[in-house]
Amino acid sequence: VFHYTYGGVYGAGVLMDRGIAFATAQQGTGRTGAYITLSCYYHFVSGNTHVPFLDGFGTFSVIGAGTSGALDYVHIVATHPALTGLTDAYLSNWHNSVHESFGIAVNSWPSDFEVLAVAQDGWGNFTAPDGVTGYPYILARGVIPDRCGNGTLDANEECDDGNNIDHDGCSAACNREACTDSDGDGVCDAQDLCQGNDLFGDPDQDGICSDIDACPNDPMNDDDGDGICGSVDNCPFVANPTQQDVDGDGLGDACDPDWDNDGVANAADNCPYDVNPDQADTDHDGAGNACDSDYDGDGVIDSQDACLPTATGETVNSQGCSLAQLCPCVNNWKNHGAYVSCNARQSTAFVNAGLMTQAQKDAWMSQAGQSSCGQ
Repeated sequence: VFHYTYGGVYGAGVLMDRGIAFATAQQGTGRTGAYITLSCYYHFVSGNTHVPFLDGFGTFSVIGAGTSGALDYVHIVATHPALTGLTDAYLSNWHNSVHESFGIAVNSWPSDFEVLAVAQDGWGNFTAPDGVTGYPYILARGVIPDRCGNGTLDANEECDDGNNIDHDGCSAACNREACTDSDGDGVCDAQDLCQGNDLFGDPDQDGICSDIDACPNDPMNDDDGDGICGSVDNCPFVANPTQQDVDGDGLGDACDPDWDNDGVANAADNCPYDVNPDQADTDHDGAGNACDSDYDGDGVIDSQDACLPTATGETVNSQGCSLAQLCPCVNNWKNHGAYVSCNARQSTAFVNAGLMTQAQKDAWMSQAGQSSCGQ
């Protein structure tokens, strides 16, 4: 009360108000809250002085500001309902804000209490989770450390599973807790989307258990619809069913802006599949010297041939691709249906282009349907 309006700052008043509000908020919960301040009573005691008044909660010991030196700068290091509306500025600069503090000896307070705020000046030896050192000033039970829930095991945490939820094996305050794990997959039943169904759960968190998920590591489940799971698709957002990658750089041709990696973009490259950074074109026919030929003899010059090489004698489309190249059997198909669907789509295009008859298409589709491709 002495510091209530010191320097025109009402921080002490806010602290008392929040402490009392926290204690009275326990009504109707079956629990009793308490806000306890030691005021100036222990101001002149030496370190590790026992506080009998707090014995009902465990063993506490303090050191007085008359021994530690004046403590005026306070820093909040945890989250707790009692601190609602409080800031470092409210808790500091009361002209000796802290009259006694905890923690210069091991076990200066019970293990079920944690530090909410520290006095930074002086020679306190407590290190908070955020790295600040000082004398522990405000303690409480039910504290959530300031880094709890970030998925990293920080100081004062027994565990950290990346959330502040109870009953999942790691409590909201990052303490270990028991839970029921019916299928033994390491995920508590309360959070297990695949309880009793799949020991590996749902690794891509798409709501489909991995034992029935066609793309268990792809939360978008083949986002581009080309029959290949995004986790292994060399063009996950652009359809590239053949997975063609002429330059072998891991980026499929359907989404690679520079197929030959010669530094010239495909749209401007007169030899998009052949390295020719100088873009030399002696005969000025639009095809660079590096590719002015028909390498695979399919009637489509290399500069326009999207499927190099094509086996001799195979019918190709205007891009130089045969049906076998457009829909290869050896491929990471999602299933047999995806392989058959690719063949149906491409063979129809061949019929429409006059490259094969309907009878030839029917024979081709019969062969595709009876194959084991994609299974």
